[in-house]
Amino acid sequence: MARLLLFDWDGTIFDSQRAKETSWALAALASRGVWDLAWCARLTTPDGIAHITQLLAACAEELARLHQFAGMSRKDTAERVRDVFRLSASASTLGEIRDQIRQPLLDSPLFCRPCSGASEFLALLSEFRPAVKAAVVTQTTSADVRRQIKLFAIPDIFTFLECAGDACYHGVDVPDVKAAAYAAACARAEVPPSDAIAFEDSPSGVLSARHSGIFTIGICASTDDQLPADLCVCPGFGVLDTQPVVTALLSRPPARCRDIICAQVGASAWPVPNSGRALPPRKGRGGRLPRHSSRPSISRSI
Repeated sequence: MARLLLFDWDGTIFDSQRAKETSWALAALASRGVWDLAWCARLTTPDGIAHITQLLAACAEELARLHQFAGMSRKDTAERVRDVFRLSASASTLGEIRDQIRQPLLDSPLFCRPCSGASEFLALLSEFRPAVKAAVVTQTTSADVRRQIKLFAIPDIFTFLECAGDACYHGVDVPDVKAAAYAAACARAEVPPSDAIAFEDSPSGVLSARHSGIFTIGICASTDDQLPADLCVCPGFGVLDTQPVVTALLSRPPARCRDIICAQVGASAWPVPNSGRALPPRKGRGGRLPRHSSRPSISRSI
Protein backbone atom coordinates (compact mmCIF):
# COMPACT_ATOMS: atom_id res chain seq x y z
CA MET A 1 0.00 0.00 0.00
CA ALA A 2 1.03 3.63 -0.39
CA ARG A 3 2.54 4.82 2.88
CA LEU A 4 3.81 8.24 1.79
CA LEU A 5 2.17 10.88 -0.40
CA LEU A 6 4.53 13.54 -1.74
CA PHE A 7 3.12 16.78 -3.12
CA ASP A 8 4.82 19.30 -5.32
CA TRP A 9 3.74 22.76 -4.20
CA ASP A 10 3.70 25.39 -6.96
CA GLY A 11 1.20 24.47 -9.64
CA THR A 12 0.08 21.32 -7.82
CA ILE A 13 -1.27 22.51 -4.47
CA PHE A 14 -0.77 26.26 -4.79
CA ASP A 15 -1.29 28.21 -8.01
CA SER A 16 1.31 30.97 -7.94
CA GLN A 17 2.15 30.92 -11.64
CA ARG A 18 0.65 34.34 -12.40
CA ALA A 19 2.50 35.90 -9.47
CA LYS A 20 5.81 34.33 -10.45
CA GLU A 21 5.57 35.21 -14.12
CA THR A 22 4.58 38.78 -13.25
CA SER A 23 7.39 39.21 -10.73
CA TRP A 24 10.04 37.92 -13.16
CA ALA A 25 8.73 40.11 -15.97
CA LEU A 26 8.69 43.20 -13.74
CA ALA A 27 12.21 42.39 -12.53
CA ALA A 28 13.35 42.25 -16.15
CA LEU A 29 11.71 45.58 -16.92
CA ALA A 30 13.18 47.14 -13.77
CA SER A 31 16.65 45.95 -14.76
CA ARG A 32 16.15 47.72 -18.10
CA GLY A 33 15.20 50.90 -16.25
CA VAL A 34 11.68 51.05 -17.71
CA TRP A 35 9.86 50.22 -14.45
CA ASP A 36 10.32 51.85 -11.05
CA LEU A 37 10.62 49.59 -8.00
CA ALA A 38 8.81 52.29 -6.01
CA TRP A 39 5.63 50.70 -7.38
CA CYS A 40 6.26 47.61 -5.21
CA ALA A 41 4.27 49.08 -2.32
CA ARG A 42 1.22 49.52 -4.58
CA LEU A 43 1.39 46.41 -6.74
CA THR A 44 -1.93 44.93 -5.60
CA THR A 45 -3.89 48.20 -5.36
CA PRO A 46 -6.34 49.10 -8.18
CA ASP A 47 -3.97 51.68 -9.66
CA GLY A 48 -1.04 49.27 -9.31
CA ILE A 49 -2.93 46.51 -11.13
CA ALA A 50 -3.89 48.89 -13.93
CA HIS A 51 -0.31 50.13 -14.21
CA ILE A 52 1.36 46.72 -14.46
CA THR A 53 -1.38 45.37 -16.77
CA GLN A 54 -0.60 48.13 -19.24
CA LEU A 55 3.13 47.67 -18.78
CA LEU A 56 3.06 43.90 -19.29
CA ALA A 57 0.88 44.19 -22.39
CA ALA A 58 3.88 45.73 -24.12
CA CYS A 59 5.96 42.59 -23.49
CA ALA A 60 3.22 40.00 -23.99
CA GLU A 61 5.41 37.80 -26.20
CA GLU A 62 8.17 37.53 -23.61
CA LEU A 63 5.65 37.06 -20.80
CA ALA A 64 4.01 34.14 -22.62
CA ARG A 65 7.35 32.35 -22.81
CA LEU A 66 7.82 32.47 -19.04
CA HIS A 67 5.16 29.77 -18.64
CA GLN A 68 7.66 27.27 -20.04
CA PHE A 69 9.84 27.69 -16.96
CA ALA A 70 7.34 26.28 -14.45
CA GLY A 71 9.00 23.82 -12.10
CA MET A 72 12.51 25.17 -12.61
CA SER A 73 14.75 26.35 -9.83
CA ARG A 74 15.15 30.05 -9.09
CA LYS A 75 18.67 30.06 -10.55
CA ASP A 76 17.66 28.32 -13.78
CA THR A 77 14.59 30.55 -14.17
CA ALA A 78 16.70 33.69 -13.75
CA GLU A 79 19.07 32.52 -16.49
CA ARG A 80 16.21 31.87 -18.90
CA VAL A 81 14.38 35.11 -18.12
CA ARG A 82 17.63 36.94 -18.78
CA ASP A 83 17.82 35.29 -22.20
CA VAL A 84 14.15 35.88 -23.07
CA PHE A 85 14.34 39.60 -22.27
CA ARG A 86 17.90 39.94 -23.64
CA LEU A 87 19.18 41.56 -20.47
CA SER A 88 22.68 42.75 -19.75
CA ALA A 89 22.18 42.32 -16.00
CA SER A 90 23.49 39.07 -14.50
CA ALA A 91 21.10 36.32 -13.44
CA SER A 92 21.99 36.88 -9.79
CA THR A 93 21.22 40.61 -10.06
CA LEU A 94 17.92 39.82 -11.77
CA GLY A 95 17.03 37.43 -8.94
CA GLU A 96 17.82 40.08 -6.33
CA ILE A 97 15.53 42.58 -8.08
CA ARG A 98 12.78 40.00 -8.32
CA ASP A 99 13.07 39.28 -4.57
CA GLN A 100 11.96 42.86 -3.92
CA ILE A 101 8.82 42.36 -6.01
CA ARG A 102 7.60 38.83 -5.34
CA GLN A 103 6.13 38.88 -1.82
CA PRO A 104 3.17 41.25 -2.32
CA LEU A 105 2.13 39.21 -5.37
CA LEU A 106 2.49 35.85 -3.60
CA ASP A 107 0.35 37.11 -0.71
CA SER A 108 -2.44 38.42 -2.92
CA PRO A 109 -5.54 36.41 -3.90
CA LEU A 110 -5.56 38.50 -7.06
CA PHE A 111 -2.43 36.65 -8.20
CA CYS A 112 -2.48 33.37 -6.25
CA ARG A 113 -4.93 30.73 -5.00
CA PRO A 114 -5.04 27.07 -4.01
CA CYS A 115 -5.20 24.83 -7.08
CA SER A 116 -8.61 23.50 -8.05
CA GLY A 117 -9.69 20.65 -5.77
CA ALA A 118 -6.42 20.59 -3.83
CA SER A 119 -7.78 21.74 -0.46
CA GLU A 120 -10.71 19.33 -0.68
CA PHE A 121 -8.41 16.41 -1.53
CA LEU A 122 -6.06 17.22 1.35
CA ALA A 123 -9.03 17.47 3.73
CA LEU A 124 -10.20 14.00 2.64
CA LEU A 125 -6.71 12.57 3.11
CA SER A 126 -6.61 13.90 6.67
CA GLU A 127 -9.08 11.16 7.61
CA PHE A 128 -6.39 8.54 6.87
CA ARG A 129 -3.74 9.98 9.17
CA PRO A 130 -1.49 8.79 10.77
CA ALA A 131 -1.48 5.53 8.77
CA VAL A 132 -0.37 7.49 5.70
CA LYS A 133 2.19 10.28 5.83
CA ALA A 134 2.05 13.34 3.58
CA ALA A 135 4.86 15.77 2.78
CA VAL A 136 5.66 18.63 0.43
CA VAL A 137 8.62 18.34 -1.94
CA THR A 138 9.32 21.60 -3.72
CA GLN A 139 11.98 23.96 -5.01
CA THR A 140 10.50 26.90 -3.14
CA THR A 141 11.31 27.69 0.50
CA SER A 142 9.70 26.27 3.61
CA ALA A 143 8.95 29.84 4.75
CA ASP A 144 6.89 30.47 1.60
CA VAL A 145 4.99 27.19 1.95
CA ARG A 146 4.13 27.81 5.61
CA ARG A 147 3.05 31.37 4.85
CA GLN A 148 0.78 30.26 2.01
CA ILE A 149 -0.77 27.44 4.05
CA LYS A 150 -1.75 30.03 6.65
CA LEU A 151 -2.82 32.88 4.35
CA PHE A 152 -4.89 30.71 2.00
CA ALA A 153 -6.31 28.29 4.61
CA ILE A 154 -4.86 25.18 2.97
CA PRO A 155 -5.40 22.05 5.12
CA ASP A 156 -2.19 21.38 7.03
CA ILE A 157 -1.84 17.59 6.83
CA PHE A 158 1.89 17.57 6.13
CA THR A 159 4.26 15.67 8.38
CA PHE A 160 7.20 17.68 7.08
CA LEU A 161 8.44 19.86 4.23
CA GLU A 162 11.39 19.02 1.97
CA CYS A 163 12.21 22.34 0.35
CA ALA A 164 15.10 22.57 -2.08
CA GLY A 165 14.80 26.36 -1.93
CA ASP A 166 16.04 26.38 1.66
CA ALA A 167 19.58 27.44 2.51
CA CYS A 168 20.62 23.89 3.42
CA TYR A 169 20.37 22.93 -0.27
CA HIS A 170 22.45 25.84 -1.57
CA GLY A 171 25.61 24.59 -3.22
CA VAL A 172 24.50 20.95 -3.21
CA ASP A 173 26.26 19.31 -6.15
CA VAL A 174 23.73 16.96 -7.76
CA PRO A 175 22.43 16.81 -11.33
CA ASP A 176 18.79 17.05 -10.24
CA VAL A 177 18.22 18.79 -6.92
CA LYS A 178 14.50 18.01 -6.83
CA ALA A 179 15.15 14.30 -7.38
CA ALA A 180 17.55 14.57 -4.45
CA ALA A 181 14.78 16.21 -2.41
CA TYR A 182 12.41 13.35 -3.27
CA ALA A 183 15.02 10.82 -2.17
CA ALA A 184 15.60 12.79 1.04
CA ALA A 185 11.85 12.88 1.75
CA CYS A 186 11.57 9.10 1.47
CA ALA A 187 14.57 8.70 3.76
CA ARG A 188 13.13 11.14 6.27
CA ALA A 189 9.80 9.30 6.33
CA GLU A 190 11.59 5.92 6.45
CA VAL A 191 9.50 4.76 3.50
CA PRO A 192 11.00 3.16 0.36
CA PRO A 193 10.27 4.99 -2.91
CA SER A 194 8.24 1.98 -4.11
CA ASP A 195 5.72 2.70 -1.33
CA ALA A 196 5.36 6.39 -2.18
CA ILE A 197 3.23 8.37 -4.62
CA ALA A 198 4.21 11.79 -5.97
CA PHE A 199 1.83 14.41 -7.37
CA GLU A 200 3.38 16.77 -9.94
CA ASP A 201 2.20 19.27 -12.56
CA SER A 202 5.34 19.89 -14.65
CA PRO A 203 7.41 17.65 -16.92
CA SER A 204 10.62 18.40 -15.01
CA GLY A 205 8.99 17.64 -11.66
CA VAL A 206 7.49 14.38 -12.96
CA LEU A 207 10.89 13.22 -14.20
CA SER A 208 12.53 14.15 -10.89
CA ALA A 209 10.05 12.01 -8.97
CA ARG A 210 10.29 9.10 -11.40
CA HIS A 211 14.09 9.24 -11.40
CA SER A 212 13.78 8.67 -7.65
CA GLY A 213 11.74 5.50 -8.24
CA ILE A 214 8.41 7.00 -7.15
CA PHE A 215 5.07 6.27 -8.83
CA THR A 216 3.98 9.66 -10.13
CA ILE A 217 0.56 11.10 -10.88
CA GLY A 218 0.51 14.07 -13.24
CA ILE A 219 -1.99 16.78 -12.31
CA CYS A 220 -3.14 18.18 -15.66
CA ALA A 221 -5.18 21.26 -16.56
CA SER A 222 -6.26 19.79 -19.90
CA THR A 223 -6.67 16.37 -21.47
CA ASP A 224 -4.23 17.64 -24.11
CA ASP A 225 -1.45 17.65 -21.51
CA GLN A 226 0.97 14.75 -21.86
CA LEU A 227 3.12 14.72 -18.77
CA PRO A 228 5.62 11.81 -18.64
CA ALA A 229 3.91 10.46 -15.51
CA ASP A 230 2.73 6.95 -14.65
CA LEU A 231 -0.84 8.28 -14.60
CA CYS A 232 -2.40 11.63 -15.55
CA VAL A 233 -5.63 13.09 -14.16
CA CYS A 234 -7.69 16.07 -15.31
CA PRO A 235 -8.88 18.53 -14.17
CA GLY A 236 -6.68 18.54 -11.12
CA PHE A 237 -7.45 16.96 -7.78
CA GLY A 238 -11.21 17.22 -8.29
CA VAL A 239 -10.98 13.89 -10.13
CA LEU A 240 -9.37 12.18 -7.12
CA ASP A 241 -11.55 13.73 -4.42
CA THR A 242 -13.78 10.72 -3.76
CA GLN A 243 -13.64 8.03 -1.11
CA PRO A 244 -13.31 5.11 -3.59
CA VAL A 245 -10.39 6.73 -5.42
CA VAL A 246 -8.55 7.61 -2.21
CA THR A 247 -9.13 4.10 -0.91
CA ALA A 248 -7.66 2.69 -4.14
CA LEU A 249 -4.65 4.97 -3.82
CA LEU A 250 -3.94 4.00 -0.24
CA SER A 251 -4.88 0.33 -0.09
CA ARG A 252 -2.78 -1.04 -2.96
CA PRO A 253 0.85 -0.83 -4.04
CA PRO A 254 1.23 2.42 -6.02
CA ALA A 255 2.11 0.69 -9.28
CA ARG A 256 -1.08 -1.40 -9.10
CA CYS A 257 -3.57 1.42 -8.47
CA ARG A 258 -3.45 2.86 -11.99
CA ASP A 259 -6.08 0.64 -13.62
CA ILE A 260 -8.42 0.92 -10.65
CA ILE A 261 -8.32 4.72 -10.70
CA CYS A 262 -8.91 4.76 -14.46
CA ALA A 263 -11.94 2.52 -13.97
CA GLN A 264 -13.28 4.78 -11.20
CA VAL A 265 -12.99 8.12 -12.99
CA GLY A 266 -13.22 7.13 -16.66
CA ALA A 267 -11.86 9.55 -19.25
CA SER A 268 -10.69 11.95 -16.54
CA ALA A 269 -7.63 9.75 -15.96
CA TRP A 270 -5.35 8.07 -18.42
CA PRO A 271 -2.19 5.99 -18.22
CA VAL A 272 0.55 7.58 -20.30
CA PRO A 273 1.67 5.38 -23.20
CA ASN A 274 5.17 3.99 -22.64
CA SER A 275 5.46 5.65 -19.21
CA GLY A 276 7.26 2.54 -18.06
CA ARG A 277 10.04 2.89 -20.62
CA ALA A 278 13.56 3.79 -19.61
CA LEU A 279 13.84 7.33 -18.34
CA PRO A 280 16.11 9.85 -20.10
CA PRO A 281 19.44 10.24 -18.32
CA ARG A 282 19.87 13.04 -15.85
CA LYS A 283 21.85 16.00 -17.08
CA GLY A 284 24.66 17.64 -15.20
CA ARG A 285 27.56 16.55 -13.10
CA GLY A 286 27.49 13.73 -10.64
CA GLY A 287 27.43 14.19 -6.92
CA ARG A 288 25.44 13.09 -3.94
CA LEU A 289 23.33 14.87 -1.39
CA PRO A 290 24.69 14.40 2.14
CA ARG A 291 22.86 11.80 4.21
CA HIS A 292 19.69 13.19 5.76
CA SER A 293 20.76 12.28 9.26
CA SER A 294 24.02 14.19 8.85
CA ARG A 295 22.57 17.50 7.75
CA PRO A 296 20.51 19.39 10.33
CA SER A 297 17.18 20.90 9.40
CA ILE A 298 17.09 20.04 5.71
CA SER A 299 13.34 20.23 6.29
CA ARG A 300 11.40 21.06 9.38
CA SER A 301 7.99 20.01 10.57
CA ILE A 302 5.21 22.55 10.22
